[in-house]
Amino acid sequence: MHLGIMHPCSSFISALHLYLITFGFAIENHQKIAPRLDLFSLLVLEFDPLTDYLPIAINLAKQAAEETDLSIALDPNDAASHVLKALALDAQGYTTPALTALDVALSPLTAKSLSDAERGEALFKRAEIKKVSCCKEERVDSVFEDLVESVKLYGENAEAFWMLGECYEKKG
Repeated sequence: MHLGIMHPCSSFISALHLYLITFGFAIENHQKIAPRLDLFSLLVLEFDPLTDYLPIAINLAKQAAEETDLSIALDPNDAASHVLKALALDAQGYTTPALTALDVALSPLTAKSLSDAERGEALFKRAEIKKVSCCKEERVDSVFEDLVESVKLYGENAEAFWMLGECYEKKG
């Protein structure tokens, strides 16, 4: 599967779509390799397509990150490319570079290429990564700020409201 170079004017949605296609590929290959395994044989064999294909998914995430580098080279001011790079890096477990890519995507120069809803989703993703990777005191305040802005910009994200509620509980 060749991911191709994303067009520099691609939207955040197409970037997210490419990310989902990348990780859906591992599950799709499972269906081609073992199409007739029934539930019983999956339980007996203790086959888990998510963990058994994790190396494939990580390899695809690396490919996606490489493709986003090409897209960023074509148009460094396209926030969608930076968001996609952050998603691919986060999927590989590289939280610090993922946060850096999201910071670039949300910077004033690039953020103007995102709609309010897309910016809200990017802020939510940044808060999600920060929640896991930052120290306690810094984490709550920084995550809180991102989530407040996220729900203002994109109020349809139930997960953002849920995480914001958790932050309110921790802040007291």
